[in-house]
Amino acid sequence: MNDKIGDEQKKDLEILFEKWPALKIRSINNERLISDAYQDMLLKKNKILKICSFSTNGNSNQLWKNYGDSEKGIVLGFEPDLQKKFLIESPEFFFGGLVEYVDEYPTIKYQESPKEEIYSSWVRTKLKKEFDWEEEYRIGFFKNDLSLLNERNIEVKFDPTSLLEIRFGKLISNGDKHQILFLLEKKGWSHIKLIG
Repeated sequence: MNDKIGDEQKKDLEILFEKWPALKIRSINNERLISDAYQDMLLKKNKILKICSFSTNGNSNQLWKNYGDSEKGIVLGFEPDLQKKFLIESPEFFFGGLVEYVDEYPTIKYQESPKEEIYSSWVRTKLKKEFDWEEEYRIGFFKNDLSLLNERNIEVKFDPTSLLEIRFGKLISNGDKHQILFLLEKKGWSHIKLIG
């Protein structure tokens, strides 16, 4: 493999070449193909990022309308340092923080930018004109496991002690509210504050 490709890139490309051996044969002496293959690998990894989205504003009318079933749903309130609870998975990459709202997405230079900077760009930026009302806080991470490409949904667990409150929408049905109260009692999660 070309000496200009770093060890990290070589590792990623070996995984890619395992899946498509013909690409390795064509790429041995072709730096452009290797560069394209590396970029393709990173884009494939973008599909296995685990992202959990939160908002710093649990009272937003627009959030309730778009994500809270027009006030027939609930809001889960977590502790501020929630990201620490996710580190038990020992991910290859981890990001926890506020989303940066931009006018246009930054240009990514796949061969020049550090890999973590590329991952962080994917996780931490959104378009201002479309999403800034969300006031989003994101947690994003993944392991270097391409078998996850075939998984449509990936389960992400959290520590129950990090769930601090449940805020009920103004229009939640009594049946839904009682179901949630029943589940909390069944789990023994008495530490959770109920609002509304």
